[in-house]
Amino acid sequence: MTSGEQPDRAAARRPVELVLYVSPASPASTRAQQNIQDLIARLDGSKVDLAICDVSEDAERAEADRILFTPTLVVRRPLLTWIVGDLTNGEEVLRVLRSMETEEAT
Repeated sequence: MTSGEQPDRAAARRPVELVLYVSPASPASTRAQQNIQDLIARLDGSKVDLAICDVSEDAERAEADRILFTPTLVVRRPLLTWIVGDLTNGEEVLRVLRSMETEEAT
């Protein structure tokens, strides 16, 4: 989903909501996009709502989420969290997402 698209109703019910903020022509942003898509493929994709937001096209949204650097992954749900970087350490990102699922279940 890009910044201009509206989430569908099924997406609104997904327990994990992610927004990846990227910059155009940034190699780190390109890596982050590929890395997050690879990570989601390892999870149950039906539980994840991912939006990619180009900060040059939607600066207001980036400002609202307090984005200072790109790439930055914002986990909006289940627990508000920011992960800065190209997401190369996929195991760490998965650990964070899985720990949130565990916290939400308790």
